[in-house]
Amino acid sequence: MIALSYHDFPYFLKPCFLYLGSFPEDLEIPRRILIQLWIAEGLVTEPIITASGQTMEEIADQYLRELIDRCMVQVGSKDYTGVGVKTCRVQHLMRDFCVSKAREDNFSEVIRQEEIRNRMERFRTFSNQQLTLQTKTRRIAIHAGCDLDPSQMHPCLRSLLCFDVSSPTSLVKYVRSKNLRLLRVLEFGFNRSTVHNCKVPTEIGDLIHLMYFGLRYAGKVKLPSSIGNLRNLDTVNLRDNAEVVLKVEIFRLKRLKHLLLPFGTSFPNGYSWATYALSDPGQIQTFKYVSFGKFLLKNKIFSHEMANLRNLGVQFESNGDVRSFLSSPNFRLAMFQSLHMSILSSTGFSSLHPLSQCVILSKLFLDGKISRGESLGFLPRSLTKPILRDSGLRDDPMAVLERLPNLRFLGLHNAYTRTELICSAEGFQRLETLQLFSLEEVTKWELMEFSMPNLKRLHIKHMLELTMIPEELRNITSLRELKITDMRRSFEDRIRVKDGIEGVDFYKGSHVSSISFSWTLPSRYQYY
Repeated sequence: MIALSYHDFPYFLKPCFLYLGSFPEDLEIPRRILIQLWIAEGLVTEPIITASGQTMEEIADQYLRELIDRCMVQVGSKDYTGVGVKTCRVQHLMRDFCVSKAREDNFSEVIRQEEIRNRMERFRTFSNQQLTLQTKTRRIAIHAGCDLDPSQMHPCLRSLLCFDVSSPTSLVKYVRSKNLRLLRVLEFGFNRSTVHNCKVPTEIGDLIHLMYFGLRYAGKVKLPSSIGNLRNLDTVNLRDNAEVVLKVEIFRLKRLKHLLLPFGTSFPNGYSWATYALSDPGQIQTFKYVSFGKFLLKNKIFSHEMANLRNLGVQFESNGDVRSFLSSPNFRLAMFQSLHMSILSSTGFSSLHPLSQCVILSKLFLDGKISRGESLGFLPRSLTKPILRDSGLRDDPMAVLERLPNLRFLGLHNAYTRTELICSAEGFQRLETLQLFSLEEVTKWELMEFSMPNLKRLHIKHMLELTMIPEELRNITSLRELKITDMRRSFEDRIRVKDGIEGVDFYKGSHVSSISFSWTLPSRYQYY
């Protein structure tokens, strides 16, 4: 039946579906990475885009949506809008079909421990044959515990995906191989517990056809200057590493659209923007996470020419840098869809009013103190996911946040310093997820009638002065998940059922299908 469904696919969906078999079983595949890989592999074609007037990302998103609608791919989790897909997964029977069909059609080859064992068994049975893992396909995925000599790969290999690699020398071995000179996709994920430093070999500059380069869990990553030779590179994903030593030659990349780096990545000083300017800054769509240092400021990296920049993550050292950033006449705030801003200075943000110009901003993360005279009136009405961390707010933020009409996800992480948190009647009409973390002064949280009618997920963490959940929570019938983390035992006992006896507040959450407790702290007077 899976084969019948597959054969009923339109021609452009078949390779996209088979590509899912390259990922390990039970892996939650991030939608954004999957789409970028499809594009780099050429599975989303240019003629379709030209005829429809849509971008490659939008077309790829439609491909994924159609696979989900046909029940061939499952939604792992939804994004902050509550509508879009954040991660997806493939049921094991579907994945087995993808692996076998891809091998049959020479579309891709998955090197797994099971496959190696099967070949060993066949070798023992037919001892007159030579054991070999020689592959004929131009796409290879190598899973945990496996390895493959580059000489056994196709001489015109196009795609190499490696998962849970234990040795950093593996990257050097593959990049230096002559069989990888036509490579378009290189995704390398190390085992988190083994690799601490990774120096990318200079020979990566010879992979001039490379469109996607991803490196994960490598600890400290050093890029060579030759990275600037990769004129076709579309995506550089180095986000899931501890540190990246970046070379300014990366600005030579003509087709770069997505640059993802660890938090606070800095550019070296002493280089001229005239020498290392982006040849086409209008291509950049994603640029995060970088430190707003002298290099970016002097060389005007964020200019009016970056007309397609939609997702930005930036860290500031001082409020002066924030003002320079927000007040630049060349800076197009109105075009942002996602913005992450953090500040190292204890003085925090003093003027965020220009953010009100971000009329299509959907996701906003502010990490740092918001000055006492600054209200939250600068928040645009388009927001669906604001997260405020270490904000030091003295006025109840709920009064402003509850009036944002599109709010679906709200995170308050050590953001408020007073004792009462009040949500007014009929506020937060579309809110689905609420995180209240480390609001350590809050002793009372009050929900008025008809507040948060669509709340589905509530997470309360490290609010040591809070003694009980609100009474009105029992009337929010949409609530499906309640997570209690790092709270006092006296708080938890009011909700728990212990020895068949319901806590005094159990009735408030009795309709919730999933209630979990973790990292329980002793009650206030339970210390010995």
